[in-house]
Amino acid sequence: MPPHALALYLGRAVDDSPGLPAGAPVLAVVLDEDAVEDPGDQRHWGNLRELGARLSDRDAGLFTEALGLANWHRSYGFSPRTGNASIPDAGGWTRRDVETGTEIFPRTDAAVIMGITDHDDRILLGSNAMWKSNRFSVLAGFVEPGSHWRPR
Repeated sequence: MPPHALALYLGRAVDDSPGLPAGAPVLAVVLDEDAVEDPGDQRHWGNLRELGARLSDRDAGLFTEALGLANWHRSYGFSPRTGNASIPDAGGWTRRDVETGTEIFPRTDAAVIMGITDHDDRILLGSNAMWKSNRFSVLAGFVEPGSHWRPR
């Protein structure tokens, strides 16, 4: 592992699987392109949308968890309270203000994912203009504080 790489502790394997026995610790290592021997070799790179469907449920969940934590660490190099530098701590699950020692936790945003169906049990899907023409998604979004939503 490169000396300044960020290691994230994702937990322990619950079940035995090839190469990962039950109880084995699971880590994600966050690398930038400078830390990789050949960043141009696309066989080893991909984003969650491209790779998620090819992964097992467990691995897709781990990828999602690692990506969320990595994105948070990239955005919170400084304490939002003091402006002081912050460093990763607690296996990557917190950051610590280097001057005050205050713990900083990842923010959580309430979100909704919804399936809207009609009387014929067809589902409404959305598509982003920037996506490939055959990509669709259920509708999702963030819930603003004070929002009211009730299923009918």
